[in-house]
Amino acid sequence: LCPRRQQRGAEFCPWVLPARGLAAMALLAETGAERDILLAEEPSEPELVPGGIPPAEKTLPTVEIPPPKRSAFAPPLIRRASVDAGPLIELLQSQGDQAWDARVQAVSNVPFERPAHDRWGVGKIMLIHCDDFMLRTYHMPWWHLQGDWRSAVEPFFEALGVPSHRVVRCLLAKLPPDTTIPVHHDTGLWVGLTHRLHVPIVTDVDKVVFRAGLTEPLMQRYKLQVGGIYELNNQAKHYVSNWGVEDRIHLIFDYVDSDDLIPPLTLLQPGEILNQTRRSIDPERLAGSRQAPTFLIIGAQKAGTTSMYEYLHQHPLVLRGIRRESHFFDWRWDPKAKTPEQQLESFLKFFHSKKLHSHPSLMAGDSTPSYLLHSDIVIPRIQSVAPWLRFLVCLRNPVLRAYSHYQMTVDPTGTAAQKANRGRCTWASKSFEQVVDEEMRELEACEINASTSSQEFRDRYLRTRPMGHGGHSLLARGMYALQLEPWLEAFPNQIRVIRMEDLSAEPQKVMNAVMDFVGLPPHRIEDTSPKNTRSYEPLDPASPVFQRLQEFYAPHEARLTALLAPELRLMLQ
Repeated sequence: LCPRRQQRGAEFCPWVLPARGLAAMALLAETGAERDILLAEEPSEPELVPGGIPPAEKTLPTVEIPPPKRSAFAPPLIRRASVDAGPLIELLQSQGDQAWDARVQAVSNVPFERPAHDRWGVGKIMLIHCDDFMLRTYHMPWWHLQGDWRSAVEPFFEALGVPSHRVVRCLLAKLPPDTTIPVHHDTGLWVGLTHRLHVPIVTDVDKVVFRAGLTEPLMQRYKLQVGGIYELNNQAKHYVSNWGVEDRIHLIFDYVDSDDLIPPLTLLQPGEILNQTRRSIDPERLAGSRQAPTFLIIGAQKAGTTSMYEYLHQHPLVLRGIRRESHFFDWRWDPKAKTPEQQLESFLKFFHSKKLHSHPSLMAGDSTPSYLLHSDIVIPRIQSVAPWLRFLVCLRNPVLRAYSHYQMTVDPTGTAAQKANRGRCTWASKSFEQVVDEEMRELEACEINASTSSQEFRDRYLRTRPMGHGGHSLLARGMYALQLEPWLEAFPNQIRVIRMEDLSAEPQKVMNAVMDFVGLPPHRIEDTSPKNTRSYEPLDPASPVFQRLQEFYAPHEARLTALLAPELRLMLQ
């Protein structure tokens, strides 16, 4: 039923929000009664608040803030100052339509994409822009090479006492007649760190409807006058429609309060090509500057590795691989590749390597939990092929890990290939207690215990392990210190250890530290539900097998504590 969806195409549909009052009517209105109602709404004069909107009121979308706290917030739109817009108007008139022509900009400025605004037909003149995570700020050629734009725009910064080097975004936006930007709030790390300013340069105050509110039901119409500098809380809901006969043109800029928040500066040259995603910007000249992939989740099996992998892939700068568990360094090592370079080429087939090459702001990773156990095979292969990798190790109460491992292996559901990979045929006819008895006898026969050296563990045990399925080493996979020691020796500064119990209790806190470790900016994890779980009867802590396993693992846990504590490798301490 949405006329603009019919006009612009089905891709407009995701922006159509639930029907709610005048804001919903604005999404549907092109002509008629709905438009007349919006135009008849008496616009409010924004309140003068020279100090601006506190950044503390922009940490989350305002609709998610509890009403008692939200009630103390500043209005969603305030007036900061006023400036004579005449010089900028004259510059726009002298430049004419060519200033808005993307073909002209692609030659003397830079070609730049703003997907949603481009789709709606909103024109743009880009002067300064940072990516959504504020990794870099880019000064466009028209800003740093052509003084006329800078001299016409900087008086608006000066009116607020804002040094120009603190401005991280600046553009002119042209909203054509009969064009609507629907109800939305801005997203991205930059939103909560910046002040967003709108300055009307050309507008028809009677025919342009600009509405804002801390929630949709609270949205109201505001009157924005030419030359007024208005700050918008862009975490609040806002909407604009131009029902006049002329283009509406706004100067829009964002600045930070502190020099500490200014991203590194890149000066772009005329015609320079940018490789963009919705959240990232990479000059083509930086292609290939990040080695791929970036991180590897190496274990332990049934200790939260899938949750860790999925939480990381909620980050917009993490590009999902072609498969989650590549098993490249154990099961799928390429026998035809004769050099490390050829092996790397084979490894990269599990990732979207071309996109990673052209977009170095993006990263990718793998999760193969069997690697932690198979250090004898995996470590030398990684050292020769991808020694830059960062490693994440998830650990769990070893008794519960063993029981979960057993339940996964004997699970009768799944495809034939999945059951074969899990090694179901190994334990399908045995009880958990029987498997524990067999494994304890095998470890005893191999003389493996908490005092065994990692070299003895490799020689006596690992070299006898089967390859190609996970239905083995039920108890050995919980002997964490024996498995970790070779990894810490080979990659002493490239490993983080995470307890699954901590990940379950405080997922955002844990993931903040993990993201920092792998080189990602902060990002909010929306879905923190556990992944790859099964339903089964829990193991009774009072059962003899539980007590037996607790006693078995006690010296191994003590060894793990001694291994990790001196260098504070448990990053959540």
